[in-house]
Amino acid sequence: MIPHYNVLSDSELAMIHEGALAILENTGLIIDHPMALERMAEAGASVDLDTKRVRIPKNLVEACLKKAPGTFICGGQTPEFDFAMDFKSTKIRSGGGSICVMDWQKGRQRPLSYQDNADFAKLTDALDNFHVFSTLTPDVSDVTYTVHTLKDALLNTRKHVWALLNDSRVLKYQLEMALAVRGSKEALIKRPRISGIVCIIEPLFFPHDEIERLLQYAEYRVPLKVPFFPVGGANAPITLAGELTMINAEFLGSMALIHTLCPGNPCAFHTNPQTMELRSGDSQMNSPEVLLMHAAISQLARYYNVPSSQSQGTMNCWQDHQFVMLSSLAFMNGIMCGASDIGGVGSFGSANVVSYAAFVIASELAEYVFRYQQGIDVNVATVGVEAIDRVGPRKDFMVDRHTLEHLRREKRFIPSLIDWSGYETWIQNPTTIIERAQAKVDDILNNHVVEPLPDDVQQELQRIATAADRELFGK
Repeated sequence: MIPHYNVLSDSELAMIHEGALAILENTGLIIDHPMALERMAEAGASVDLDTKRVRIPKNLVEACLKKAPGTFICGGQTPEFDFAMDFKSTKIRSGGGSICVMDWQKGRQRPLSYQDNADFAKLTDALDNFHVFSTLTPDVSDVTYTVHTLKDALLNTRKHVWALLNDSRVLKYQLEMALAVRGSKEALIKRPRISGIVCIIEPLFFPHDEIERLLQYAEYRVPLKVPFFPVGGANAPITLAGELTMINAEFLGSMALIHTLCPGNPCAFHTNPQTMELRSGDSQMNSPEVLLMHAAISQLARYYNVPSSQSQGTMNCWQDHQFVMLSSLAFMNGIMCGASDIGGVGSFGSANVVSYAAFVIASELAEYVFRYQQGIDVNVATVGVEAIDRVGPRKDFMVDRHTLEHLRREKRFIPSLIDWSGYETWIQNPTTIIERAQAKVDDILNNHVVEPLPDDVQQELQRIATAADRELFGK
């Protein structure tokens, strides 16, 4: 296994850490929640109740970091789909929250439907390189749509589900669904079927509804992501070091809040840093500067011993050839810098759009980089000194026993979409990678079978969804 690489020196890392602590102690956060303000004050923070400004001392941050788990389990429907969020291996999470579907072959997009959400869940189930399905955003007006997208996800994938949420009032129905498929509160806590989300959207600000979510999630110790969405030059400093320091301050502040209110609840260092494109003012998600920030954040996460979750898989671009190029760079960067998971995979247009073809292409690109990360297996048997001596000059190794012994043992990347054939072979069936990807999508959706949940569980999921519609939407 190739070691993770660092982009910050020890002194640079210390400077960003100390800068973040200074921001929390002097500038502080705004926390719009009376109970949270009271608890933070009791823990030793300086709280101004009129402005809701909370200034957090270094000792409180350090005490809360010690309560943060360095690893935690994310459960699938059955144990073979469970995995640990840690620094040992990178997991791949599908793009979540997208509102449109892009058909590259036809060159147009359309609104996303409930059926698309179910179909992408099924694709995630079938693709070995995906570990987490993130729910999508259908083109509906129902306030309870996140209940229905979770229901369809649980029915169509055995992988872990990141259940996106639009309103804390809806969360109790999502948690009921997670309980229904797991069977008991104890089983759900032991093997969480879903992950949750608590957002800082405006800089250094925790809204009331987000803290209400936090308190509900914590009852079941649901693993959390707290996304930070800075855009350098817009709502964060234009310098990379300044943006990193602000990200780090928000992360450390969220750790102080979460582990004061809900000590020990699993949580990842989740980031989506962006820079401002200087000619248009648009945000960039895949520039070399952004990849450097992702690498630095992975290093900071290892420093704090908190798993890192990054949205490197989300592309700005719309063109298929650029998607393939930039996704390759993002996967190489994320996996080699040691991200615990890479999310946003298969989405583009700043996460608003998802593509069926992009999904399966991204899975193959991830497999490519996973193989690279495994490195070269060097031992007495593999170096082959005896085999080279035995075969000697001007002969081949095709039938030598060393070849036969290692033919299946030696790791090889074997693509299903990338075509390495020569021109004379390819021209006999001149398909593009987009066409081959779409054919694989069609095969999965037509032929892949997801083992169904028991009938009584399916009925309970439908009952919960119906209750949510009736109680919150009057439907």
